Amino acid sequence: MALSPKQCAAFALASLLAQPTLAAESSTRLAWHAPATCPNEAAFRSEVAELAGSESAHEQWPAITISVVVTQSEGGAWQARISTLGKGRRGERLVTDARCADVSRAAALIVALTLNPVAERPAPEPSAAPLAKHHSPRIGVGLDALASSGTVPGLGWGAQGRLAVELAPLALELRIAGFLPERERLAAAPQARMEIMAAELALAGCYGEALTLRIGLQGCAGLNLDWMRATSSGVTQPGSATGTWPSPFLEAVARLALSENTALRFAAQAGRALQAPRFAVAGDGTFFRPSALTFRLGVGAELHF
Repeated sequence: MALSPKQCAAFALASLLAQPTLAAESSTRLAWHAPATCPNEAAFRSEVAELAGSESAHEQWPAITISVVVTQSEGGAWQARISTLGKGRRGERLVTDARCADVSRAAALIVALTLNPVAERPAPEPSAAPLAKHHSPRIGVGLDALASSGTVPGLGWGAQGRLAVELAPLALELRIAGFLPERERLAAAPQARMEIMAAELALAGCYGEALTLRIGLQGCAGLNLDWMRATSSGVTQPGSATGTWPSPFLEAVARLALSENTALRFAAQAGRALQAPRFAVAGDGTFFRPSALTFRLGVGAELHF
């Protein structure tokens, strides 16, 4: 027997309304139509029920009819058309994605929000950090080029090696630095010269973040133990002398991480020389005395393991 168009429409509507509910107490009707390559109806209903809330909340769901029809376009993209009918109102949403499973998941979330807008949703998994944070001790080594004012005559140039034990955000560093020899003339006796060599041993404590893929800041405080040797020439009684003195300092550091284990380091340091010695030639006056205040810039690289 052939059916008229009106009879076909009535039969389709009756079939839609006859779909089983998500819970016996609820008047919600849900229809799921998708190709066999997509999640089946049971899986879709299970995901909706999980997202929408516990079974005890089902009886509070609205009286609504929901139809989800999943199709694939000629280009291969999947789309889910979600139609709702309830309280005399109709609604429609369309979601698309490259995979049917993703379309199904998005449709399930939309349906769950329609049924229970206040239900708690599972929190999204946090995205992986660019670099893992280390909470166990690490060893760091570094090499810096230095430009110093106040330690040696004029602007002194040198290099510094560093060995650090790190337990983020704290670090303890042992440093050894040396400066290029400097020659100083005495104004009262132009023929007199003094060659100055300087080195330094330091211990510093630093506070700052572990290496990450960005610029990190550190603050350091410590104590330099400075050593200097001066040798005179061009005078009647040439000689040499050495001296040591302590210099507490504060330092600001910026580190640009290149990877989880390597970084560029930029540092600015200010120190206070305590009881710095005076270097002189007998009968000819003072050649040099380190400044009470010292300033230093450092640029280098460091490796952590």
